[in-house]
Amino acid sequence: MKIEFLRRIWADVLQGRNVDVYLTVLICFIVFALDIMEIVDLKVVTGAILAVLSLEAASLLTNRRTEQESKQSLETILKRQRQFRLSEVITSYSERMHEISGHLMQADEVWVLSRTCRMLWKDYQVELQVVARRDGLKLLFINPDDGALDMVAKSAIWWQADDGKRLKADVEHFVRRLKLVQEKLDLDKLEVRLIDYLPAWTLILINPRKDDGVIYVELATYRSHSRKHPGFLVKCCSDASLFYQFRDEFEQMWNDAQLAWEHDQAN
Repeated sequence: MKIEFLRRIWADVLQGRNVDVYLTVLICFIVFALDIMEIVDLKVVTGAILAVLSLEAASLLTNRRTEQESKQSLETILKRQRQFRLSEVITSYSERMHEISGHLMQADEVWVLSRTCRMLWKDYQVELQVVARRDGLKLLFINPDDGALDMVAKSAIWWQADDGKRLKADVEHFVRRLKLVQEKLDLDKLEVRLIDYLPAWTLILINPRKDDGVIYVELATYRSHSRKHPGFLVKCCSDASLFYQFRDEFEQMWNDAQLAWEHDQAN
């Protein structure tokens, strides 16, 4: 027990903790011993006592200053928490385009869930083709024969009465174009599937099976420009639960989806 106590004292001294207390005790012990043995006179003892009191006063001032600094730091943290704004996390799609492009260029694998995927392919065609030569690219969007596509047209900022049919034709053309790109560039790892469902958001899953994976989530808002859609970033390293929830959702929809090339052949 005594050895453990001495070890703790030595550890404190090495780390600079409670040095003033140990020094005070040591001075008091030395002065007391010298006084008992009558080696020093009363003046020396008195001087030593005053020195100890001065040391304690200085230590008290330091502790008060440290306490005040800790209190100010805590108040600053609490103030920042009270002033937190959702806009610090959610930004428009246009503000993240450069960041998304950089992530895509470094990605080994990418999964995309989108309503039609046409705008996203236009924005990042070069980056996505590079990914399709690596570990794989999965594109998942609405079946042009499904009624959900009419809802997309009606919620678009450019909507007119006959836009449902026009959008259907555009998506069918896009599917054929992807097939031609795959064959021309020999992109064996480009996979495209179609869903009979209106997704609430666009998901860009980058390296979804790795610990450094990220997911860009873009919210679909009514009659607003696609560049202004709000969105946020989910990181596997810091938001694992939400990251896996989005990833699992994509995988379930992917497993239930129809192969795009089969749809194209049937039409």
